[in-house]
Amino acid sequence: MRRDILGLVLAGGRSARMGESKEEMRIHEGVSQLDYLLEALETFCSRTAVSVRQDQQLSQGANKYAVIEDGNTSKGPINGIISGLRKSEGLPVLAVACDMPFVDAALFLQLVSLRDHDRMATCFVAEDGMPEPLCAIYEARSLSLLEARALKGEWSLRRFLIDEDVETIKPARPNLLAGVNTMSEAKEARKRLSDSSQ
Repeated sequence: MRRDILGLVLAGGRSARMGESKEEMRIHEGVSQLDYLLEALETFCSRTAVSVRQDQQLSQGANKYAVIEDGNTSKGPINGIISGLRKSEGLPVLAVACDMPFVDAALFLQLVSLRDHDRMATCFVAEDGMPEPLCAIYEARSLSLLEARALKGEWSLRRFLIDEDVETIKPARPNLLAGVNTMSEAKEARKRLSDSSQ
């Protein structure tokens, strides 16, 4: 069942180490990483969009998606979260990094089902025991706090999740939150997904 949430794929990174746009990676057979994540988000979110840099051009196939440009008021993923919350029309934002190939619909279901509406955010606990900011739900009222931090040059979403009143969830398998940053890691991810489907 869809919830009143904006599902947002964070695709504004420059992919310097990858050498190609992460949203166009084909780790899941026959589908881009962007298509894969948005399809999963659409199962649970009433609206979906892609967060991009102002100078970023998505591939032609991605033009079918709603796009939210980063406001360039800060650095890193916090930029996308702030821009998404500003455009969400009062909805919370379920944000996920486009370089997380192991995230799946079951993980999103766990996140939205255990969401605590009364806290500033709901997030998973990563393998290092710290809150994972790049697969999390940010409530609409967290916008003012994030904007205040950005104005002070405090751009760490993880620090925001540590400092504020948030709900933390242990994922069924923490390694599902792993990201890929290089072509070698992308190749390993393809093999892992292929092995797990057999």
